[in-house]
Amino acid sequence: MRQNETTYFVTSVTLGRRNIFQGNAAVLCETMMHYRKEGHYALHGFVVMPDHFHALITPSPEIALERCVQFIKGGSAHRIGRGKIWQKGFNQQGVRDSLSYDAFLRYMEENPEKRGLREWPFVASRMGLELDSMPSRFSA
Repeated sequence: MRQNETTYFVTSVTLGRRNIFQGNAAVLCETMMHYRKEGHYALHGFVVMPDHFHALITPSPEIALERCVQFIKGGSAHRIGRGKIWQKGFNQQGVRDSLSYDAFLRYMEENPEKRGLREWPFVASRMGLELDSMPSRFSA
């Protein structure tokens, strides 16, 4: 069991950077929300792009970050039913404080426009979803 709660900025990319989520982004969003609802992690924000996703996640105390990402990637691949869709592994950055937390949220919010997807709807803050608030340890 983990002692400390840590919040992470996670990124994972599709195999070959294929645009799998151009037509399946809602499936990945629903998968992330499903495992949040099951209590595997707190989900503070995310963006699903055509070929990758970013998320701010705080794993529940009994679950490793690797397992949380496995739920997201494996669950979405299973629901899409297209075989192997993800590159192995993922990138992670620990969130140090409220400034970095806000910077990661802003990065996710701006990511679609930077890629020329001005009206891209698959940003958690644009979807009206119930997400988890900033961890209290950052608001001291």
